[in-house]
Amino acid sequence: MTPPLRNRRALAALFAASGYARGAEIGVGDGVHARALLDAIPGLFLYCVDPWDDGGGNRRGESSYQATLAALEPYRGQVDIVRMTSAEALAEWTAGPLDFVFIDGAHDYASVARDIAGWAPKVRPGGIVSGHDYYTLKASKVGGVVNAVDDYARARRIDLQVTSWDRANPAQDERQPCWWFLA
Repeated sequence: MTPPLRNRRALAALFAASGYARGAEIGVGDGVHARALLDAIPGLFLYCVDPWDDGGGNRRGESSYQATLAALEPYRGQVDIVRMTSAEALAEWTAGPLDFVFIDGAHDYASVARDIAGWAPKVRPGGIVSGHDYYTLKASKVGGVVNAVDDYARARRIDLQVTSWDRANPAQDERQPCWWFLA
């Protein structure tokens, strides 16, 4: 068993050390983590999949979409911005195998389970299937990510790895544990 990595930046460093060159981020938000992946992994080509809306046709995520475009502008030619839901992107996927996928879309059980089941087969053997926010939300007691990831790993007898809580990290979104396993 591998000692836990500290945070998702350490996971990106693992991708780089493994020589990964093709990845996908499912749930991009404002592009901060996509940019961190591109900064950390030389020569990476990254598929950035996010509908940038609330699912009801209201594009209130337009400001996040514009922020993503701005954040990733220096990497034009190394990114494919896929403005659709994860399910829509999977239905149209023809790009071939990935070295890794990082899942950080909707956090309810059904969405996480669907994303893992859909995207894991897109990762080549020896690649990494991973995601963010592996914890139970205190206020709501919702553990959609934890439960979906655990159920998937248990059913397939996968050696699931989890990064540490990085509570001292000044970047709030870098504190939460990530999960990952080899494809």
